[in-house]
Amino acid sequence: MSLFSRNKISFKIIDTVYVSAIAKWKACANTAAKNATTVFIAWFPETLQQLEAYFSAHSTIKPTTLLYRNANSFNTKDKNIIFVEHYPLPKKETDLFVSLTLAAAHVYSSLDEPLFMHFGGEKMIELLSKLGMKEDEPLENTMITKALHNAQEKIAAKVTLEQSATAQAEWFRKNLPGSTH
Repeated sequence: MSLFSRNKISFKIIDTVYVSAIAKWKACANTAAKNATTVFIAWFPETLQQLEAYFSAHSTIKPTTLLYRNANSFNTKDKNIIFVEHYPLPKKETDLFVSLTLAAAHVYSSLDEPLFMHFGGEKMIELLSKLGMKEDEPLENTMITKALHNAQEKIAAKVTLEQSATAQAEWFRKNLPGSTH
């Protein structure tokens, strides 16, 4: 390897997309019930609160839930890691995935999240409904992962100075002027 060559980042993102946040939270509960070592990681405090509220109201299982900044290789080692949303900027995601030494990053998302709504999620929900897709049926395909990454790259190209936020919708309002999501 040359001194000036770039190191190839070697991890895979596995996206599982649900029609609604409720369906995503149900999937999280099912995952936790099947695997007690599951750790759920959120990028935004609001998302973490929603997930914890869902578990409190609908499940006797209390899995480990973390905000991204509290995730480290000590508390995630040998665990089943599930991210419960994407971060709008791909570099921040990549940096965390690498620091956690993940071979694969599993991400559960929903079409009604601001990231998807920014790119026409409501139209996709309508189409899937017309096609008869059930709300709790997951969408999984490498094409979805590629499309999400491309969307994140488009967002990154528009953000000059990132402002922090406590919710994904707030992040879009602060960092993408004119965004309604």
